[in-house]
Amino acid sequence: MLYSSISLTGPSRINGVSVTKSVKDGNYILNVSWTTHQSELPSAEYEVEYRTSDTESWINSTRLSVSPPANSTILTGLDAGVEYIVRVRAVSEIGAGVWSEEQRVRTDDSECL
Repeated sequence: MLYSSISLTGPSRINGVSVTKSVKDGNYILNVSWTTHQSELPSAEYEVEYRTSDTESWINSTRLSVSPPANSTILTGLDAGVEYIVRVRAVSEIGAGVWSEEQRVRTDDSECL
């Protein structure tokens, strides 16, 4: 009898994460976008997680779900003059992928769109 082993893993790591900041009506906004992987199993959703840099862990972070085909989201309600750390991962029926590299951005007036 011939048996084969199938290894099921979650989606691959998200690459190409970009975080840009802007100000609308005096409120800071972070625009988060990422590159999707068309060749692998479809993702059930993407998770975008963010926290302030003075928080040592992701336990008290904020996590948002984004449904494909969208590959971007907007973070609002942010404090001025604070550095935020953002990361993204894909989640499929099999499980969650590895988090992307962390992106850091400060909500101040330097280089603001």
